[in-house]
Amino acid sequence: MDNLKYRCVAVYRLTMTAVLPRHIAERDEPSGVWGTLFLPFAFASIAMALLTSCSHADAGESSGTVLRFGSPTNVVDAADPMIGLDEISHTTFDNLLQRYVDDDGLVCYSQWQVSCCDKSRLQAYIHSLTKFDPSIPSSNEAMMAFYINAYNALTIWGVLHEYPVASIQQIDGKWTQFAIFDDLQFWAGDQYLSLNGIENDILRPLGDPRIHFALVCAAKGCPRLRNRAYTAEQLHFQLEDNARDFFSDRNRFHISKLTRTVKMSPILKWYRDDFGQTDYDVVKTVFPFLPAEDRQWLSCHPGWKFEYLGYNWALNDQCPTIGIALAAGPYNMWSKMSPRIEPFKEKLTRSRSRSASNGCTCAEISPDSGTYSIPFSNEHLNSDLLLSVPSPEDLSQNLEIPAPVPGEIE
Repeated sequence: MDNLKYRCVAVYRLTMTAVLPRHIAERDEPSGVWGTLFLPFAFASIAMALLTSCSHADAGESSGTVLRFGSPTNVVDAADPMIGLDEISHTTFDNLLQRYVDDDGLVCYSQWQVSCCDKSRLQAYIHSLTKFDPSIPSSNEAMMAFYINAYNALTIWGVLHEYPVASIQQIDGKWTQFAIFDDLQFWAGDQYLSLNGIENDILRPLGDPRIHFALVCAAKGCPRLRNRAYTAEQLHFQLEDNARDFFSDRNRFHISKLTRTVKMSPILKWYRDDFGQTDYDVVKTVFPFLPAEDRQWLSCHPGWKFEYLGYNWALNDQCPTIGIALAAGPYNMWSKMSPRIEPFKEKLTRSRSRSASNGCTCAEISPDSGTYSIPFSNEHLNSDLLLSVPSPEDLSQNLEIPAPVPGEIE
C-alpha cells in the first residue's frame, strides 16, 4: 500500500511541475490553446484521480516519521564548542533570504530547490542552531531572534524537502514523509522542539503578541517573510515593522466604513488569548500598529463591529509552475468564500447544540457588547519577560538529519 501511495504522490508532483507550454516553446513547436490550457488540466485531472483512489484505499494512514536536526549525544570538540544564544550567527540565513525572498515575502522555492549548495547551506545553518548551551546567559532579544529564525528556517527546509506542493497543509504526514508542524524538529539545548513547540512552548509564553507577525508558516495568509534574518540588535524594530506591514495589507486587515465593521486576519482569532479576551481587547492590543487613518477613524466612531477575514493557505511561492498555480486556485478561492460560509456553519452548530440540550433552554451569553470605541494613542508593548522552558520530550525513534559535509556547501 505504501508503494501505491508514493507512486500516486510521484504522479501528482510530476503534474505540479508541469511547464508544458514552456518546453514546447523552447523546441519552437506550436502550442496553441491545446498545449497551454488542455494538457496541464488533463495531467492534473489524472493526478487528482490517482490521489483520490489512493486516499480511499489508504485513508487515515500517516507515515509518522520524525525528522530531527542535532542530537543530545553529539560530542563537541574544542574546535566547535557550545556557545550562548548571543553568539549564534544568523549571517548564512540572512544571505539565503536575500537571495530567494522578495520584498513581498514570497519565496522562489523552485530556484532554491535546484541549488544543491544553497539547500546544504540552509541545512548547515539549522545544524548550527543546535550547538548552543542553554546554561549560558543570553538576552531576551537574542533568544527571541534565535527561535523566530529557527521557526522560519525549519519551515522553509520542510517545504523544500517536499516541494512541489501547493500548500503547506499538504505536508501533513499522510501523503508526505512527515507532518511539518509536529514531526520536523531540532535539538534546542536540552530538548527537541517542533514548529508547534517553538511557537506554543517557547515564544508565546513570553507574552509578546508581535511574534505572530514574524512566524511565517509558508502560506499567503501568513505575515510577510522578511528577506533579512532577525537579530538581537534589530529585533524590536523588525517586530514593529512587520506588525505595521501586516495591518497595512487589506487581505489581513481593513475597515468597512459603510457597515462600520473591523475585519481582521483569523490569526488573531486562533491566538485570541495572546491579544485579549474580547474583541475590544484585541483591537486595543494591535491599535498602535494600525495605519494612522484607521486609528483616527476608530477613535472618532465608537459604534463598530468585528469580523474575521478568510485565511489563504496557498503556498507563498514567488515563481510557481503552471501546475502549482492551478492547484493553489482552490485555496485562493476558499480564502474569499470562507467569511461568508463560516457564519452559517456557526449557526448550524448552535442549532445542533440547542437540539441536544434535552429541552432545556438557556440564554446565550456573549462576552462582547458588540460595539466599541478606543481612545487615540500610541502605546508600546513590553516584551521583556522571562522564558519558561518546558520539560524535555521523549527522544526515542528519531531520524537524525546529518549535517552537510564541508564540500557540499563550498
